[in-house]
Amino acid sequence: MGVHSRRDARYRCHRCHTTFTATHGTPLYRLKTDPNIVGLVLTLLTFGCPIPAVVMAFKIDERTLADWVRTAGEHAPRVHEHLVCQGQLHLGQV
Repeated sequence: MGVHSRRDARYRCHRCHTTFTATHGTPLYRLKTDPNIVGLVLTLLTFGCPIPAVVMAFKIDERTLADWVRTAGEHAPRVHEHLVCQGQLHLGQV
């Protein structure tokens, strides 16, 4: 793998010569919103912040918010499988 464009955070596979972004395969892929805002919003929702409060505070459409939650939820099992089940994280007791 090599860097294709530092400015756009794109990389190139030396084997198949395709390019891809740093966020490919993550819930942040193809989002136009700042990833820090997405992370903050998802964290607030995880801790029980009401959806109408998030919509009002961040001026985000409810459908967009639902898409973010759905995408993050679909991604979570893959992260769990990779980090926890494959032993990447050394956890004492879960």
